Amino acid sequence: MKNLKNHPSYLLLLGFVLLSVSLACSIFGGSSEEEDLLGTRVALSNTATALQAAVEQPTQTQPQVEPAQETESPEPEEAVETESSPPAEPGAATISASVNTNCREGPGQDYEIEGYLLKNQSSTVIGKDETGNWWVIQNPDKPGEECWVWAETTTVSGDTSAVAEIEPPPLPDVEIAVGFSTFTMCGPDPALFFQIDNSSGPDLESVRLTIKDLTEGDTVFGPEQSNSPFLASDSDCPPGVGTLPAGAVGYIAGKVTRLSLPAAMMQATIKVCTQESLGGSCGEKTVQFAMPAP
Repeated sequence: MKNLKNHPSYLLLLGFVLLSVSLACSIFGGSSEEEDLLGTRVALSNTATALQAAVEQPTQTQPQVEPAQETESPEPEEAVETESSPPAEPGAATISASVNTNCREGPGQDYEIEGYLLKNQSSTVIGKDETGNWWVIQNPDKPGEECWVWAETTTVSGDTSAVAEIEPPPLPDVEIAVGFSTFTMCGPDPALFFQIDNSSGPDLESVRLTIKDLTEGDTVFGPEQSNSPFLASDSDCPPGVGTLPAGAVGYIAGKVTRLSLPAAMMQATIKVCTQESLGGSCGEKTVQFAMPAP
């Protein structure tokens, strides 16, 4: 059994009993001793029952509150370095690219590539061509220099009313190496074949060929131009195909109007261009050779 003397309710009830006995004695002073003793026993019995119930009742305690757990702050993500674009001049129109775009020496694929305007990169607009198909911008790869980008893959922001038209630079000459190859028959017609080495940057699309007999002083072929002049070998006959890719070797041929004498001094003038009908960037070479025997 639990120690009732140390229980707080015990002290409270004991005091209550003493007070009750004292009051009983004062009120019923004229009663017999038996009645007093019986009343006292009843009071003590009731008090003991109440005391036992108080002791056996579990004591309610304040629930313990766990301290809030601290969470660690996430580390900041590492910054990703991106290539910065040259700052635009105040008030100037700017240009950005929807895809990676070549920046060339002039408005066309016949011009050399001088840099690149990458996707989502921006630069300052400096000028435009008269057709509005090309923009002159600050070269993102070469500060202080200019280059041309195609309008179809770029977007211009800002006021372009003050953007001046700029005359394109002259097209660069096409660099080729030419040489006499062979004399053979193409059907009933004699033909002279020439080898062309396209060592320039762009593809070639058209040719003009002139052949002269310097010994006789007359022209035996041309001048004649063609948009499908290129042959795979000197055993093929015209017409050929319309493109000689950069770095490739092909052949062209001219069916002569008459046979020159063997060992006669001959001269061929060959003009090649990057576009059909002798358009675009062009180059011209002259080659002399002795007329072979049939």
